[in-house]
Amino acid sequence: VFELLWRMQDPELHRPSGLLRAELASSEERRARAEEELYVLRQRYLQEQKDHERTLALLRQQREFAEQRVAEASAREQELQLRIEKTKRECNDAVARAEEDAARHAQRA
Repeated sequence: VFELLWRMQDPELHRPSGLLRAELASSEERRARAEEELYVLRQRYLQEQKDHERTLALLRQQREFAEQRVAEASAREQELQLRIEKTKRECNDAVARAEEDAARHAQRA
């Protein structure tokens, strides 16, 4: 009972209803603006998230391409090394044969 009497003395209860309605309308407008801002922020976040995913996918694709190029270059390097070794052997064999032929020619002469 005392609480009810105390509340009845609250100055808020005695303010004109037009003022209360204006405050309510203002409050509703602020809430509506806040909801709009929240919607815009959520949309911006979703767009940024999509952009981020696209960027990550592009980076993955570029990394895979670079790794493929490195593997191809490594394979070419290995192939060239094998060809160099083969050419060295062939040259050494040719020099050895030429030296043998020269030695035989020298023995005949």
